[in-house]
Parts: sequence; C-alpha cells; structure tokens
Amino acid sequence: MLAERLARRYMVGRRSAFVEQFHVSSAGTQAIPGRPMHPYVGDVLRLRDADVGDFASRRLTGRLVSESDLVLTATTEERDRAISMAPAALGMTFAMCEFARLVSLAEHGYEGLGEDAFEHERSEGFGRLDGDTARTARSVVSAVHRIRGQAPYAPPTTDDIPDPLPTRKAFEECADHVEASVLRGLDFIRRAIDDGHR
Repeated sequence: MLAERLARRYMVGRRSAFVEQFHVSSAGTQAIPGRPMHPYVGDVLRLRDADVGDFASRRLTGRLVSESDLVLTATTEERDRAISMAPAALGMTFAMCEFARLVSLAEHGYEGLGEDAFEHERSEGFGRLDGDTARTARSVVSAVHRIRGQAPYAPPTTDDIPDPLPTRKAFEECADHVEASVLRGLDFIRRAIDDGHR
C-alpha cells in the first residue's frame, strides 16, 4: 500500500496524460482481505502528504496481475509469485527496486547496451506516438523488460525491500526505499508520455 499511496501522491497536481489515464492500486501476495492500514504506515504517509483514507487490504490474484500493464513488488520473491499466477505477465512484472535499477542503467548507459538502450522502441514510435498514452507507457515497460535480459547479474537481494520491523523508524526507512524506487520508474514513464504529447 505504501507504493500505491506514494504513487498517487506523485501524480497529484500533474496535469498530463500520464495522470489522466492511469489507475494505481495495491494487493498483497499474502494479505488477509479487509484489514485496515497499519498505524505506522499511516504515520509515514501523512509525513509525506499522501492520502491515508479508504483502505482495506486485498490479496493479489492472477486476474489482477494479468489485467495490469505494470506490476511492481517489494521483493523478488513476491515478483516470482505474481508471475506464477499469470506467466504471461513476465514482461511487465518487476520488483520495484529492480525496475528503478534497470531504468537507471538505460538512462546512464553501460557497456553492453549500446548507445541507446531504447533504440528498438524508438524505431517503433516510442516517445512519439501521436498522444497514444497507453502505447507509450507499454513501450517503456517493454524496453525495461528487454534490458533485464541484457543487464549485468544482480543478486536477488539487491532488488528487495523486506518487510519492516514493527517500529516507526523501520517503517520510515522502508517508505524511503519504496518512494525512491517507485517514483524513479514513474518519472521516467511520465517523461516519455509527456514527450509524446508535445
């Protein structure tokens, strides 16, 4: 739920096709449906001016995964569980730190990717899609998935954000990691979409 609420906060006030056409939601691989938000989660969200209202936990299902254009999880284990529910969603399911790491590799370049990590997607219209917001966003996700197959090996724990200990400080640190990772990826998608609408 941290990622969902922080993503929503990111989109507040941004008048772009990115905001108008995207829906963000959350579900847990082991969630007990109907549970309220943890008090510490509410605390750290309020500190970040994020919405804390109207929340009840729900469990992730194969249908939710398959109906999504991008699925971000806290850990690689949760990512693998999500993929096992809907194997066709492999190319759009990432640990959130993994997605941010791959976006960073693409933007800054590294030996093995070539001059332009998104050359294939650009040749297909990536970033200049006559205002086709959904197609642009899917092209970004497709490019990041392709890079995942080319990127240097990273131990799975590199991309994990483990559940925090039951202390406010631990929840604050967890929120910092979630915010940095999720917003890194969302900002890249937003910029690609906004470029396509100019």
